[in-house]
Amino acid sequence: MRKVFVYMLMVLALVAFGGAAMAQDPICGSLTGADCEVLTQAAAAQSGLNSATFTFTLDIAVGEQAIPLTGNGSFAIDPAVKAELHAIDPATLSADPTAALNVMSAALKGFDASLNVNAMGLPLELVLVDGVGYLNFESLAPMLGGAEAGIPAGWAGLDLNGAVEMMAPMLQGMDMEQAQAQVDPAQQEAMMAAVAQNMTVVRADDVDGQAVFVSTFDFGGLLQNEAFLGLVMSQATPGQELTEEQLAQMNEMLTAMGDGINISFTQNIDLTTYYTTGFTFDFDLDGATLAAAAASVGEETGSVEDISVSLKLNFADFNAAPALSAPAGAQVSTIQELMGAMGGGF
Repeated sequence: MRKVFVYMLMVLALVAFGGAAMAQDPICGSLTGADCEVLTQAAAAQSGLNSATFTFTLDIAVGEQAIPLTGNGSFAIDPAVKAELHAIDPATLSADPTAALNVMSAALKGFDASLNVNAMGLPLELVLVDGVGYLNFESLAPMLGGAEAGIPAGWAGLDLNGAVEMMAPMLQGMDMEQAQAQVDPAQQEAMMAAVAQNMTVVRADDVDGQAVFVSTFDFGGLLQNEAFLGLVMSQATPGQELTEEQLAQMNEMLTAMGDGINISFTQNIDLTTYYTTGFTFDFDLDGATLAAAAASVGEETGSVEDISVSLKLNFADFNAAPALSAPAGAQVSTIQELMGAMGGGF
């Protein structure tokens, strides 16, 4: 049962932190046709979005310990690469595992991004351009030993394309068709249906020409869905049959987990362009709930702290984000060089 409990925690994390993806795949629930059409047009607009800038705040609290993060950045996707990726036949990837490397390489080279983060007073600057990831070590170098430890004083890059190429030997001999066959499409569809059934979406008052949709997720209801549980159990305990006692323990665990977990999303949509201009995600977990769920399957965890996560994103410069370029003078290393340096005590 411990494996089932751990797997359920993994599912919780995937559902909680996959909220942004859900917002782009509209779940209308009981919304009116007009309101659902706004979400549908927003999803279509987002699919045609090739660049944007963003700002964010992320507040994580575990008990009395708070971890605030703020930042901004941008992203840009090459429309030609995007079209190329959309045109790929999944069957091709099944027949030729190494074809997946070409997809990864194309996606990496066709996606540029920047991210500036202030983590509790520590500034971090990252840039991804043409498949090379850059990090500004200016604020990190003193803490990592500086020049004596071989740490750059400013920008340095890592060629991520080389990392993709290193995966080729790992994919040789893999039976992708067999691997995909283990994922039952019917089960996947049932899981998504269960998620939709436990999502409540309402349209709040419009704000400054933007529609506001608030979605709340009933995680406890999802845990009681037979189709969803069937998928969870088949993945967590493949080929095993649970006894009646184990099933009773599992139901007790799921009931305990479902109480005290709150997940909600808010999406702001510009009613002229239908771009998503803002997105918030809130997650709260009562520590006593998690402890009770663990205890119900014989896992004593002791006192568990409450956990809350609040993410707020704002987007601008739709399809007009400033072009990104590699930091001037940055030394670029290959993955082999990095591994060699680490092996030498880097």
